[in-house]
Amino acid sequence: MVVLLPIADPPDRSAVQGVFTFYSWIAATRAAVPAQLDAALRARLTANGIAVRAPRGAAAAGAATLAQATSSVLASDLDAPALFVEIDKWEAENTDFPAFVNVAVDATLIDARSGRILWTTRRTAGPVATRGATSLQAAYQRAADEVASWLVGRWAR
Repeated sequence: MVVLLPIADPPDRSAVQGVFTFYSWIAATRAAVPAQLDAALRARLTANGIAVRAPRGAAAAGAATLAQATSSVLASDLDAPALFVEIDKWEAENTDFPAFVNVAVDATLIDARSGRILWTTRRTAGPVATRGATSLQAAYQRAADEVASWLVGRWAR
């Protein structure tokens, strides 16, 4: 079993390369990325036979940094290793029919009792193919599925 902590998402991350996120027509799509990645990770972990549970208590409030995720307050509310994922970049190359989403994420599996890091990986910024996506939202979903597959595949090694 693993506890999937809320996905950390920096407030200044843009949705489309060269476009600021205050544009209302992009804001909702941008805001949906953490939930899409969370759902994709849950599905991929479950498909690999790993039970996934949401955090409870203080840990359910979220984790903005790795240090916060490993704090004793959070650890006391967790009874299984915790997976912390932070989005560093998630930007489509255009809004209409994105051929790729530029993605960078960090992921860390933490022993909740000791705060010891059990596993960590980083996906440096680079394109995730979304050719054929008919919208920004569809491209982000395809990218979330690909990134979740990549993360779980790295963990399984």
